[in-house]
Amino acid sequence: MKALVVDDSSFMRNMMKNILEDMDFEEVFEADDGSKAVDMHKEKDLDLITLDIIMDDVGGIEALEEIRKTDGETRVIMVSAVGQDQMVEEADQKGADTFINKPFDEEDVKDTVTDLIIN
Repeated sequence: MKALVVDDSSFMRNMMKNILEDMDFEEVFEADDGSKAVDMHKEKDLDLITLDIIMDDVGGIEALEEIRKTDGETRVIMVSAVGQDQMVEEADQKGADTFINKPFDEEDVKDTVTDLIIN
């Protein structure tokens, strides 16, 4: 399986990447903004994308909209900080599969990914 981790924080990308690699994802790509995520989505055959909601340049919701225009199959997990409820609701309406709150717990991420991808 292939995944793309999108977050403007290299620390958060690295944490998520390590979790997904620990779950035996064959390849885990990284992007630091939504426009790069959209481009990478077009180039790679991805099974999963984790998208931070708030990023400079193109945010997660805008990237989600672009991805969903051509792809309803790739699973998308939005990653949001506490207090972003309105944006979480908007992402849900635009086609997000599920959500993980920051700061996230490794076991919660693994459970969410497993429920979404494996089951």
